[in-house]
Amino acid sequence: MISTENINKAGRNATVTSMIVCLGFIVCWSSNQIIYFLRFIECDIDHTHWFYQLIGVICLCLFFKPNV
Repeated sequence: MISTENINKAGRNATVTSMIVCLGFIVCWSSNQIIYFLRFIECDIDHTHWFYQLIGVICLCLFFKPNV
């Protein structure tokens, strides 16, 4: 029989996993969305700056990762 302790533990594990996924999404995509928003409001962006190029490389790695 399933006890309430196991159900509470499963719910807690699901909550922690969801929080980790949300945090990972924020870390990986927030900089990309900031650059997109700055382009949308026609802010002057230096395309040769190291941060902009780093964001481009990260986005390429996320989009073209091999299926393992």
